[in-house]
Amino acid sequence: MNISFSANPINKSQALYLQKKLSKANFVDIICHNSSDEDTVACARALKWLLIKLNKESRIITDNIDTFELKKDSKGLIDLSKESLPTTKPDTVVCVDFSSFTRVKEDVKKYINSAKTILCIDHHCDGDISDNIREINNCLTPEEIENLSPVDFYVDSSAKSCSSIVLKLFQTLKINIPNKIKELLFCGMTDDLRKNEYLKYNETLTPVLTEKMMNDKITLNIYKELENEILPKRKNDIIKHLNVLASLNQDEKKFQERLFKDMKTTKNGKFAYVIIPPNDEQWHKLGGDNAKTSGIMGNFRTTVLDKNKYIDSIAVFYQDKNGYRISIHSKNNNVINLFNHIKETLNPDLQAGGHEDRGGGTILSFDQDVCIDWAKKIIAGAETFFL
Repeated sequence: MNISFSANPINKSQALYLQKKLSKANFVDIICHNSSDEDTVACARALKWLLIKLNKESRIITDNIDTFELKKDSKGLIDLSKESLPTTKPDTVVCVDFSSFTRVKEDVKKYINSAKTILCIDHHCDGDISDNIREINNCLTPEEIENLSPVDFYVDSSAKSCSSIVLKLFQTLKINIPNKIKELLFCGMTDDLRKNEYLKYNETLTPVLTEKMMNDKITLNIYKELENEILPKRKNDIIKHLNVLASLNQDEKKFQERLFKDMKTTKNGKFAYVIIPPNDEQWHKLGGDNAKTSGIMGNFRTTVLDKNKYIDSIAVFYQDKNGYRISIHSKNNNVINLFNHIKETLNPDLQAGGHEDRGGGTILSFDQDVCIDWAKKIIAGAETFFL
């Protein structure tokens, strides 16, 4: 594969530095973030393949094995939804698609902190795990890129997926990528582009490029060139896997309808939200936070923003495997600014972050009163933020 990246390719010194660090490791744990999505798992599996080439033992730590064909490739896997973390002190850990402790549970945080070496590849702008972190948030010139010294934490928040960064890493190292790894990275990239509204599903539930994608020539170039490397049948398998809205049952369709019925807005009409309480019977009947409910809620948020010109941001509050959560979209890139406003005015301990247009946060509690109070404080913060 010969993909030409016109934005922030990983320079040679950085790529070789990460490769050397991995080569010196005795054993590598590749850690995915909470509620692991396609992007984090795709990156983890791609890095595991690289470690096999380096003759290094490794395993993937995730809480979601329902991502693309992971069940077919489950060797060297710790499923945190069923298993506990190892009791031994880790040698080397690699955080993929997250660089902040807000994205993992407390036991995973402690596990990461106990590692001899901590590395990271990410595209979120809320890193706090390490001081040895470089965050790139805009497109650099080739000279600027080449002059960057290598770091343990490589974070390019101008990238629209972590999969694209891993792809750049392989390209810089001049590694011949097999079809299986191309497919994984394409799946991870497609899923994050859909979440960021760079792709949408049309009436036939086929992904189409949005105006947002067409105006971002760099992302478009990377995505289309990788897409052209995927065999048509495998591309269809990936899209079918990601198209959760194409196979909703009656209960799931009722939940989808309920979100629109239950939606409320702040007095100024700029912040919309739905609160699904921790003890909600319908939520638990559907299995809680899973690929289907996540897809339904994500589609709900983007649909609301598309059809309501006055609404700036839309959030859903719901219980996940680890506690109570907010997931939010903004059409005007206000997510991080909103979270920072809430931290400054109402809740300095708010654990939340993500991208400017999409993000989330969690409170580690299942107590009904505590969770609802937490949600109300965020809503109150939105009231004053959008004045």
